Amino acid sequence: MKIWKSILTTCLYFLSIAAYPVLLMQHYPYHLDPPTKFTFILVALLVIYYALIGPFHPNKYFNVLYSILAIILILCHQAIKPSFYLLCLFVCQLLLCFLVQKSPMRAIVGNLVLPFFTSAMLIFSLLHFVSAQMILNLLLINVLVVIVHLVKSRGQILLAIVCLSLVILALLGLKQLTLQQSIVFFIGTGSMFFLQKWGRHSRNLAYFSLLRIILVLLLSF
Repeated sequence: MKIWKSILTTCLYFLSIAAYPVLLMQHYPYHLDPPTKFTFILVALLVIYYALIGPFHPNKYFNVLYSILAIILILCHQAIKPSFYLLCLFVCQLLLCFLVQKSPMRAIVGNLVLPFFTSAMLIFSLLHFVSAQMILNLLLINVLVVIVHLVKSRGQILLAIVCLSLVILALLGLKQLTLQQSIVFFIGTGSMFFLQKWGRHSRNLAYFSLLRIILVLLLSF
């Protein structure tokens, strides 16, 4: 049962990463060309390692083998001519997964760094551009998820909500967020009160993946 639970968590984590790029596909012309499909494969390699393999704490020999398999896959798709910058981003994130698998920073990497940069990879591949607005929304979504993970006391939650509310109001005043987007992020911020008790006992990857998907779906309305 544990392996099936891990597979389900991995699929949910991948969906939470792909959710925002898929949302943008409803508003912008997109390209499901071979380089884009290859980017999905690279993202899947990162997700599989972090969510499915990482919890078993693989040793350095397995990491080397996984890296070789990734390199072979990349070389086999050289005819597609994937973006050099995306490949560099993939390599950096894979190395980061190797380094933090036994570190307290693992949850931060899994809830902020990987979802942010892998979603950005997919957005760029699908749309062939990334705007400041997309980056801002993506960053706010993942920052909210990380804050839910980090806060533990009612005082910390109140402080986080006040700070985030001021940031959202400032971005709204600077016209970096629409009123609809601001309301979504206010809802996400306020929901931390209700998520605190449940989240304290549910701090797993599936829980935070669901939270990320909910925030993305709220943005789509």
